[in-house]
Amino acid sequence: MQPSARRSVSRWKFWVFALLPVSGLIIAAEFVCRELGPPPADTLSVYPERFVAGQFMLDIELGWSLRPGNFVTHAAFPKDSLPISPEGLRDDPLRYPRPEDEPRILCLGDSSVMGAGVSRADTFSSLLQDRFPGSDFINAGVPGYSSYQILIMMDRLRVVGADGVIAYLMNSDLMPGERNTDDAYFHRVAVGPTRILKRSALWWWLHHLSDRWANQNLEAAVTNRVGLARFQENVRTMIALAHQGDMELVLVVPPTRATLPDRELDKMQITSDSRAEAAESWLQGSNAWGRPAYYIALSLEAYRAGVVLVDGPRYFKEAIDQNPALEDTLFLDSLHPSSAGHRLLADALTPPAAAIIEGSQRAP
Repeated sequence: MQPSARRSVSRWKFWVFALLPVSGLIIAAEFVCRELGPPPADTLSVYPERFVAGQFMLDIELGWSLRPGNFVTHAAFPKDSLPISPEGLRDDPLRYPRPEDEPRILCLGDSSVMGAGVSRADTFSSLLQDRFPGSDFINAGVPGYSSYQILIMMDRLRVVGADGVIAYLMNSDLMPGERNTDDAYFHRVAVGPTRILKRSALWWWLHHLSDRWANQNLEAAVTNRVGLARFQENVRTMIALAHQGDMELVLVVPPTRATLPDRELDKMQITSDSRAEAAESWLQGSNAWGRPAYYIALSLEAYRAGVVLVDGPRYFKEAIDQNPALEDTLFLDSLHPSSAGHRLLADALTPPAAAIIEGSQRAP
């Protein structure tokens, strides 16, 4: 054997024997971390102990999720006659494989989408299901989900083969961070190259410990769970994910009990490039904060990407202007729609849902 060949073999042996103990340590650490279970979610801004009790369980990717097989018994939800599905949804079990002639639309969001205070049959996803027989509207709403969690849920549920996604955003993003902002917990783990690492218990423990070390000297957060810039980034990633999955995306600005005057609502609409430039400039200023800023940011991202935007506040206000008696019947509290509110949401979502279904039926 030539000297150069011997040196090459020696180098390979050196690296093999050097990496063996390192690989062994990593495998052992992974085994230990799996035995320990998922790390505590104390870096998640709104993670209270009640989320792991009853119908909620710990989910290291999402923070918490609905517990499959349990019945909805939380005081905010009427008792269902059917349990949470095996997929962790307040919906019927999904059919696999998906029927080829059945358009499928994911409805993602927080407790308003899940249907806080209303029966399963009265949620806007169930109402849309009734309006479009032969289609499958999946209620994938989970209480407290921010745009981070909605994005992860959207990525996770791509396997169901959805033709479209209805994303109801903003309310949970605006919640104050009780321990920290959501950035500290999710920190670029929604989609991307870390998708493989997310399967490792060791990675999650290292991620958790690094967050604790980075934030041990910080006071409790007093900002929103998801900052404005990160909210916009999450929406952009959601749009990109929909394009990658060949899914039509519908973004929904959630209505609230506090209606805005027409003059303020007009400011929120982005209908031209000049208004988009003005909105972008305003969002970079010091006055861009609170619900109006997130409202404009969502409108801006929808306009830029050519995505359908359902303007909930404007739709509800127009309905109230036509029938003032509706004003006291559309909400259970400041944020959650009543059964009448869900019917109005279903009315607003019927045209884009019909377009998604028609497009799926034309596709080869």
